[in-house]
Amino acid sequence: MAKAKKEPQPLRWNLASIWNEAALKEDRPPRKRDYVYASEIGGAMYDRILKMNGTPYTNPPNNRSLRKFLAGNIWEHITKQVLIATGLYKHEEVKIDNQPYPDTLHVHGRCDFIAGGFIDMNEAIQNIEKLHLPDSMITIAHRIVYELAGKTLKKYILELKAVSTFAMDRVERLNAAIPNHQLQGYHYHRSGIDAAVAYICKDDCRMAQYEINPDIVEPLYRADLLKITDYLNSGEIPPLEPLVTFDQTAGTFKKNFQVEWSPYLSHYGFSNPDEYREAVKYADRWNRGIARYALCEIGTKTPTGKPMTLTAMNREVRTEIEAAGYNFDELLRCIINLGVPEEVQE
Repeated sequence: MAKAKKEPQPLRWNLASIWNEAALKEDRPPRKRDYVYASEIGGAMYDRILKMNGTPYTNPPNNRSLRKFLAGNIWEHITKQVLIATGLYKHEEVKIDNQPYPDTLHVHGRCDFIAGGFIDMNEAIQNIEKLHLPDSMITIAHRIVYELAGKTLKKYILELKAVSTFAMDRVERLNAAIPNHQLQGYHYHRSGIDAAVAYICKDDCRMAQYEINPDIVEPLYRADLLKITDYLNSGEIPPLEPLVTFDQTAGTFKKNFQVEWSPYLSHYGFSNPDEYREAVKYADRWNRGIARYALCEIGTKTPTGKPMTLTAMNREVRTEIEAAGYNFDELLRCIINLGVPEEVQE
């Protein structure tokens, strides 16, 4: 009697292992070029010149950074589906290349979306159902249609940025787009369609949108392009970025993200972002020291009712801050005007 054929066992599989490997899109190495990318404007001048010279990265994007790019692509796709469903979508990835001024380099860029126009309510409702969006996105799409249908809407170039809670809190505090995003948006604005920068928080789905004010941004845009043009034409390498920066909107010293995630981080003497973050923890001490100066300046009392006084360590902090090239009195005035942040008060 023939033996029964043994059925093969189902193969064990792991979605996560395949996902994690496939999500890592290889970053293209820099190549020599004589034009600026719109997304670079306002960024670290040192990194930009090295990239334009085709200098190989010493610290290319790590796996975490590459997956963050994927998260941005996912949110861009979701936003596109909502724009399509509601009838707001017009174009995406529109190439906008030009030479803004006769005495500067060309700028190359692709805007994320062009959106606006007229929404037909019946058509939009049908489209929403056809796209099989998640319930939460259907709710958002319906709300857009009910509020804007039947009106002729201005066309906008929308530059979408998917950001962390930290960055979202910052733009909401500023009530404006981050400066380098404003500069990127302004480049697209020059094409003849008003531009806005839209932020979506990857952590809690908050969204914020800020239009570009050309009167404010144009001088900064031109100054940046003149500077990068001079560096490229002269062959001079810009100085390294400062390891920490002073945030005028928060009144505190902070790590410099342009250093932390620089593809040339080893030029600053660090092998990875963790090593950099450990090295600039002195920023916390600087914040506490200058906060103490501010509290003394405004006459703050101690818990026992005595006037707050400076310590030797506070004075040492002032020396360090001034040695780093900052005008201590200007920073002090900024903090007093903003109000001393509670998290750095001693």
